[in-house]
Amino acid sequence: MNIIELINLIKPLPELFIHEHDIFCLEAFLNGWYYRNQEEEVKANILYNDFYYWLRKKYHLRDSRGWADILFYKFKTKEKALDAFFELFDTFYQEHISRDFFGKVEWLIITLEDENYNNLAHLLKEDLKYTTLGTELCMKLRFRLTTILQEREIYPRVYFSLVEELLKELNEKVTF
Repeated sequence: MNIIELINLIKPLPELFIHEHDIFCLEAFLNGWYYRNQEEEVKANILYNDFYYWLRKKYHLRDSRGWADILFYKFKTKEKALDAFFELFDTFYQEHISRDFFGKVEWLIITLEDENYNNLAHLLKEDLKYTTLGTELCMKLRFRLTTILQEREIYPRVYFSLVEELLKELNEKVTF
């Protein structure tokens, strides 16, 4: 079972899994599950990275609160925050799974901006803005993404699995 399946299992009756109807109880439960099942790390990134950045963007936040704290801040009670979590996670997941290649690049740009890598985000935006889909754009994107991976110590907070996924898709689209 991955974290998405677990969230969907918990959703109808959270009290069967967590002691109270409370966003922080859910967070503690999911954190415990994650640390026990770290081989599911790729799927867990959808909650701990993607959903987190999506919430930050949605509510125009720039601080380092976690996803549960963001929901508590926005909805004022632990109970309302928990109810909102399931609704918002569903919305987010539908958007997430429907992303095409350019949607993933745009998502990478958002996460780069959120982590204050504005220069890198700007370069990717410029590539998308002035180049149509084709070999030239693919070469530019491949160069930028490869640079990110090669210089991981410069960009420690980048979502590297998304960069790797984009590079894989680029390699499938165009043979250089």
